[in-house]
Amino acid sequence: MKSKLHLGCGHIILDGYVNQDIIGLKGVDVVHDLSVFPWPFEDHYFEEVLMIDVLEHLEYIPKTLEEIYRITKPDARIIIQVPYYNSWDASADPTHVHFLNENSLDIFDPNKNFGQQRSYYSNAKFKIYCVGFVIYPFKSPRLLLEQSVDIKYIVLPPCYEKIIIQSTLFKKILTHSAHRLGNIIRSLHFELIRI
Repeated sequence: MKSKLHLGCGHIILDGYVNQDIIGLKGVDVVHDLSVFPWPFEDHYFEEVLMIDVLEHLEYIPKTLEEIYRITKPDARIIIQVPYYNSWDASADPTHVHFLNENSLDIFDPNKNFGQQRSYYSNAKFKIYCVGFVIYPFKSPRLLLEQSVDIKYIVLPPCYEKIIIQSTLFKKILTHSAHRLGNIIRSLHFELIRI
């Protein structure tokens, strides 16, 4: 079995991944509703999990992250992309049940203040490697990361690749602006490392 998992793949079938979706579309390897626990995967199996535009559809985020924790090996890489809480992408889809910001997953990182204060929320523990902003200054998306992020580790399948911009100052300015004005940041890009 492949050691990479693509959750909620829809029509985007990736070679080298176990492709999962709620509907048995062409190319889907595992048909399962992610709101039904446990998921049909072995403990500590996967080395990478992709979850692009899926988490915002699921009712219980802590339980979802606990399942990802259960099925991944230590040091596994988890890539999660969600619409930014005040973007059109978040509010346009009536099936979205959560609106997330750049701190929404902090409870899972024991090195973050929120992760220390609310460690009882979940037993799943991840290091948040980076939180990027997906922006559209032109027609194609860009991924904005802080200068300190080593981009050689930001490797995505070609269909999810974005041009990377690194600027800590620009990221701070966008964070400040985006909380006051909508649709500046379109999506969030989280990269987690399973502890």
